[in-house]
Amino acid sequence: LWDDAAGRFRDWDKRAGAFVRPAGRPVYWDADPGRYSPLSLTPLLDGVATPEQARRLGDELPAYDVAPWCDWPSWTYAIVESAAAAGYHAFAAHMAARIVERVWRRVDRRDLHGYARPLPGVAPEYWPTDAMAYTGSDGYGWGATTLSLLLRQVIGLTESEITDRWAVHLTPGLPDALLVPGREPAELLSLVPQPTDEQMLDSGLVLLGYEWPADARPGSRVRFATFWRLQETPAAERGVVHSLFNHLLAADGQKVTQRDGFGLPERYWRPGLMLVQWFELELPPEAPAGDYTLLTGMYRLSDLSRNSVVDESNAPIGDSIRLGPVRVLGG
Repeated sequence: LWDDAAGRFRDWDKRAGAFVRPAGRPVYWDADPGRYSPLSLTPLLDGVATPEQARRLGDELPAYDVAPWCDWPSWTYAIVESAAAAGYHAFAAHMAARIVERVWRRVDRRDLHGYARPLPGVAPEYWPTDAMAYTGSDGYGWGATTLSLLLRQVIGLTESEITDRWAVHLTPGLPDALLVPGREPAELLSLVPQPTDEQMLDSGLVLLGYEWPADARPGSRVRFATFWRLQETPAAERGVVHSLFNHLLAADGQKVTQRDGFGLPERYWRPGLMLVQWFELELPPEAPAGDYTLLTGMYRLSDLSRNSVVDESNAPIGDSIRLGPVRVLGG
């Protein structure tokens, strides 16, 4: 249950009708499970925690980047997955990278000099910070969790909530040793195929441009993309689930087809993040060749109200952005 005074989730003793009290001393693996428990972070993982609870739990995270929590795969997995789900990617990546670095060097060693166990090339039961203190079992399945840590937290490759096509999230958290100078944001903007004047939504998204294929034809499935940059999300939009909409309009303003959706959950929104959102539109076989207008924008799934397009002073100037003209070829 949530203890607002303590700022964390705590075990509740139904017999005593009270929270389980910390022991005030190490009682299990040099830790006090009445005070610290990786399971107290799992409300972040399943979305139970409110935005304010998630913020306060974020203050707890540094206490788990130490032994024994980083020594046991089951604890580590719960901690980093919960942190990443709440958007604390930097913490999750830092903790995971340090573990992978430590454990991989031990597992990949080529001799038994210094210490004989865990056996090289075999997943150990746990990962003690002091290699000489290892007393666990070799060939233990969950010891292979380091691969998950590398892929999901350090490289940042995770599944998407989109199920009707192939999609993933990529939120890399590479350690400094693997970072090299890359492209500047201005150079990335030059890669947008069809840039537009930047237009901002009151949700904090800024439209940078779009990509419409040159071979769109009636009766075909058209794959196109919009390019966005995230700014600071207003407080009123946090905790709200959003979707983009895309309406293809004929010359007379009639809607020909549409596709909605958004592949980046709000918990991953961070200022400065740039993203590409792909969509597929089904063009009707009877659609005439010619120029069309693509109308895009965002709305809130809770009440279907549209997010406003705003000017530099944050004053509303509309509820959609017109793109194009986009061309549909003859059948």
